[in-house]
Amino acid sequence: METERPRVSRRLAMAQAGAAGLAIGLLGRTAASVAAQDATPDTRPPVLVAFEAAWNANDDGSQFASLLTPDVVWEDVPNGLLIHGPEACAEYYVNQIQATPDLKTQYTGFVAGNQAVAEWTNHGTYTGQFPGMPQGTGQPVAFRGVDIFTIEGDKLSRIITYYDLSSLHTQIGFTQACDVAATPVP
Repeated sequence: METERPRVSRRLAMAQAGAAGLAIGLLGRTAASVAAQDATPDTRPPVLVAFEAAWNANDDGSQFASLLTPDVVWEDVPNGLLIHGPEACAEYYVNQIQATPDLKTQYTGFVAGNQAVAEWTNHGTYTGQFPGMPQGTGQPVAFRGVDIFTIEGDKLSRIITYYDLSSLHTQIGFTQACDVAATPVP
């Protein structure tokens, strides 16, 4: 009797090909086990549920900072930033919220031991200003990314963020959209 292989969604396959794929490889996970571990809020550790709530609180950063270890490191790969400590991470969070005050984020992901990977989508209105970019004029923005977390107890000790900075730049008018069609993935 032939066993049917689980189907992997295109979205999951794309994530595995990028940063999430690297994380999955580092964690020794296979595509089949990831597909079987489609995380929901009920299965995520409380710190990740609280992390999503903190992003959506759009507050002064105190909820966000309370989830981080004193020696936390947050790496924003697309911007080449390495941020140390809860206060600096909260300040960076506040800058994001000031640029897009109505920012809302949705997370999906999985956990393996003290490591977690979450794909996210941000939606908001660019009315403020991201550092080094033009002032927002009310442009709607939506972009995707992936966070890789290290969890220590009930806190996050490391966050590595990858996201589609090119798409964000195009949406806020910082760069022109490319007219060249993307090469399809086989």
